[in-house]
Amino acid sequence: MKNLLFLTLLLLFSACKTNNFLADVQENSVRIEPALVEPDADINALIAPYKVKLDATMNEVIGETAQSLPKGRPESLLGNWCADAVHQKSEDYYQQSIDFTFINDGGLRIPALNKGQITLGNMFELMPFDNMLVVLELDYETLMKVFEQIASKDGEHFSSSIRLIINNQKVQSVTINGEPFQKNRTYKMATSDYLANGGGDFFFLKNKKRVNLDKFFRDALIEFVKETTAQGKQINAQLENRVTIE
Repeated sequence: MKNLLFLTLLLLFSACKTNNFLADVQENSVRIEPALVEPDADINALIAPYKVKLDATMNEVIGETAQSLPKGRPESLLGNWCADAVHQKSEDYYQQSIDFTFINDGGLRIPALNKGQITLGNMFELMPFDNMLVVLELDYETLMKVFEQIASKDGEHFSSSIRLIINNQKVQSVTINGEPFQKNRTYKMATSDYLANGGGDFFFLKNKKRVNLDKFFRDALIEFVKETTAQGKQINAQLENRVTIE
């Protein structure tokens, strides 16, 4: 998958030859603008065989959606589907149960997964970054900080075991797997290494006990789509009040 992404970038940036000229000079700043962009025949000839292969790979149909799955807050069809799919695959890789999965809204890079055929390229558009899956073990205090940070953002994306109620960007209540959030236990949360390393203002997750699952987020989704298709099913999701703003 990494090679495909590299080749995509190569095609984008190498197929054209750009000539620049000095467009404007003002005081201490210099602005450069592209004057002409024209195809480079030699580079096009070089990459043509790879482009054919890349297009064929990215256009491969791996599944189908029963309805359009849009992204949004505090809860969305796309967020619910991604979180549930990643949760199931994480438990497969981890070979143990996990309490819930958390995906940040910024990790989903398309506004919707449209109704109809799903291609491999759609999955790269949805998750273009090479984020890895991890499982964190979190105590009550740390996990409450996670929920508080999410409440301040008016919601993020959780698997189906979470019910979070937000009031005035504050945590009103949380249940996990149908039970009240408990102070005297630890919880296992699947998420991305980006968040586990402190990204998205979740700095308090750094250095917490973790298990690296050695899988890309994107590859987990691709596997889930292919497995669902092999079962003769379509991709689908529903809104369940996983995150509610009062």
